[in-house]
Amino acid sequence: MGFLTYNLKWRNEKLSSEESSTGACYGDLEAVVKRDTPDAPAQVYCEYVAARLAALLGINVAVGVLVPHATGLMHASLSISQVANPLEIVDFENLKEFISHHPVEAARLAVFDLWIGNADRVGNVLASMGKTVDDVVAGIDNGACLLNTESTKEESLKLLRNENEPNYHLFGQVHPWLFCEELIERIESLPDLSINDACIFNDTVGSVMLPEQAEIAEILKWRRDKSRLRKLVKDVLIPE
Repeated sequence: MGFLTYNLKWRNEKLSSEESSTGACYGDLEAVVKRDTPDAPAQVYCEYVAARLAALLGINVAVGVLVPHATGLMHASLSISQVANPLEIVDFENLKEFISHHPVEAARLAVFDLWIGNADRVGNVLASMGKTVDDVVAGIDNGACLLNTESTKEESLKLLRNENEPNYHLFGQVHPWLFCEELIERIESLPDLSINDACIFNDTVGSVMLPEQAEIAEILKWRRDKSRLRKLVKDVLIPE
């Protein structure tokens, strides 16, 4: 699997010899910047936490960082470069082709989405489709999960507390159990402390306060345990 690179917008003056002995330069990277909105009240938190959880599991998603702004905290997702690897957005027209080219990555993304309650994956994946020697798959725009699975935080928490939800994934029931089980085992082996560290911070993140962050961590542990995730994956992703 090839690694992700990002768009360098500007590179200019070198740092002084006192600041760097390796010839480092100042530069800017392109990013997609998002903030909380009435339609996505926990966008910043969900984008940031989803990427942290994905990193724990070895899933490729675009790197994102928190950025301060006068109107409140925002999330900046770095723009993935296509200079070395031509990538396509995975939509309904090329979905079957994507799953054919990348069956393992498709299964992993689908299992991850079920765990975090993300039903908005189609249109939010970039993938090489046989146009480059490097295979690249990357999740982008991961904000429709956790506290953003429904139109309000309360409805989102209700969905996440239901071990049978989400009851569908747009990739469909086409995934071999072997590919799904690999990521299930990674999720099941995550220590509680790692989930806490990914979900709970020492301050409010956007509109998400500490008690809500702690509740998300506990729900993710609950969804992970006692074969709940295994049953959900079998019901939603495995061919009947």
